[in-house]
Amino acid sequence: MKKILVVSPVQTPPVLSGSQKCIYEYCELLRAIGFEVYFLYIKGQNEIEKHLKNYWGDRLFIYKRNLILDVFKRGFIECRKKISGYNHIDDLYPVGLTRFVKKLQQKNNFDAIIINYVILSKLFTSKLSGKKILYAHDCLSFKKQRLNVKQFWIDLTPNQEAKGLQRCDTVLSIQENESVYFKYLYPQGNIVTVYSNFKVSQQTITGNKNILFLSGKSILNVNGINYFITEVFPLILEKEPDVRLVIGGSICDVLPRIENPNIKLLGRIDKEETFYEMGDIAINPIYQGTGLKIKTFEALAYGKVTIVHPHSAEGIYQPQKAPVFIGHTPQEFAKHVVDALSDIKLRKLYSDKAVAYIQDLNLFIERQYCQILS
Repeated sequence: MKKILVVSPVQTPPVLSGSQKCIYEYCELLRAIGFEVYFLYIKGQNEIEKHLKNYWGDRLFIYKRNLILDVFKRGFIECRKKISGYNHIDDLYPVGLTRFVKKLQQKNNFDAIIINYVILSKLFTSKLSGKKILYAHDCLSFKKQRLNVKQFWIDLTPNQEAKGLQRCDTVLSIQENESVYFKYLYPQGNIVTVYSNFKVSQQTITGNKNILFLSGKSILNVNGINYFITEVFPLILEKEPDVRLVIGGSICDVLPRIENPNIKLLGRIDKEETFYEMGDIAINPIYQGTGLKIKTFEALAYGKVTIVHPHSAEGIYQPQKAPVFIGHTPQEFAKHVVDALSDIKLRKLYSDKAVAYIQDLNLFIERQYCQILS
């Protein structure tokens, strides 16, 4: 049985964010298809969750950052960033990580090492046996400019991102558009689109008039739902006055108080499937950001009629076959929602289409990993 080491600055489980979900799901997939998977968590100041220890057991390794050295390094980084305006590819690489991984590799002889995020690619500049694989999660070139935000946790130039990519044997991208860009930065590289797999859990059609949105508290998610509430939802209410917008997740912690009786904030959700049982129609109005459109795939996996902003359909698996409705304008977005609210047959038809689509996606992803790690 082949042994794989997954290296991550993000602990999973628990699954509370998109990055945690991606890592958790591909680790589950690798275990399911017969690989022996180990997890190295790079610990910062966060507490280690008991879920992490319980899930991984004796296959969990923990590398504790040297906080004193990190503080000195961070001061230098901030000074340089004020001059250049951008990060260096190795700015966030933990001091001493390479030595730690070398010892693990000598003891365990892993067949492949998968790092999460290109910021850890310095690990692959050392002499390590086995395949060197990057799960990219995101494109980090000109990140602040592309998101139109003042701050982001790291912001690279294309040259710096290319430097990190070119240290890896294989780069795993989570959407097609980013694969194209990575191929431009690393023409000789093995760039593979793997998306992220989602557990299919088709739910019974409720027939009610709830619209569902489950999200974290990122400013990009806040901007998206505010767009929907101000531009789209009033148009829906004109046709369907009994409709209810149900919002769940940590986004509720940062949304301003909403007086509209047709909008309900549930707060943090313990069980994702329980939230999605509340209706048949899900929306993804996010119009900014990069990476995988997790909320789009997630809703489809539960068999929901899924209506999205065009941005939230970019780079998805087989877009011409994806059973999503795209609202290019507030009027078109509202029309798709109203049509779904008034047509139970449409809900059932698209529920079946959504599940078939996710099942096909999961099979594609499994084949990709088998080929990469064979």
